[in-house]
Amino acid sequence: VWLGAGAADFPFILEGTKLVHAELLRRGLSRELTIMDGDHSWPLWQKMIDPALQWLDRHISPDCPNR
Repeated sequence: VWLGAGAADFPFILEGTKLVHAELLRRGLSRELTIMDGDHSWPLWQKMIDPALQWLDRHISPDCPNR
């Protein structure tokens, strides 16, 4: 699971994202947390698209028919 939030995001989003990450870690599941400067807005989402897609590319099976 790839998780992302802005350092200046709404507190419930930022803290909730951290809690989900901690629970995934506790369960030993594959996860990555990225926190970038910014708030809950399109400029932050634009910055997060590339790292999210790069993470996804590393985790999709080469046998996936739509890859």
